[in-house]
Amino acid sequence: MADVQFLMLNGRWALAFDRLQWIVQHRRGKPGREQWRPVSFVATDRRVLLRVLCENGVELTPETQAALESLPGTFRGFLTVFHEGPVPAQIGVPERDAALTGYQTHPNRSRACGTPLSRAG
Repeated sequence: MADVQFLMLNGRWALAFDRLQWIVQHRRGKPGREQWRPVSFVATDRRVLLRVLCENGVELTPETQAALESLPGTFRGFLTVFHEGPVPAQIGVPERDAALTGYQTHPNRSRACGTPLSRAG
């Protein structure tokens, strides 16, 4: 299966997938000769995907942030939902979304970059 682009993150970044992983893509090249190039591959979970996007400096709109946060918590879960069609009970489940809480906002960006907050004992 070739990779399938399913979410435009902004004008230069997109998210695709194949049967093994999510693929972060960046559009490069001269106008009229631009190509989407894979930059990162994430086969684990949504937290890692969000961290990778942040580390690559991908600027997200509130809409794309919400779309990413509504993805199932793991790539395997995403693939299941994609092949079976959207199942509202599996998207945006609070237990899965709780995995994103407790992460610091990167000082130069307005979203979590995957740095856990220190917890007072």
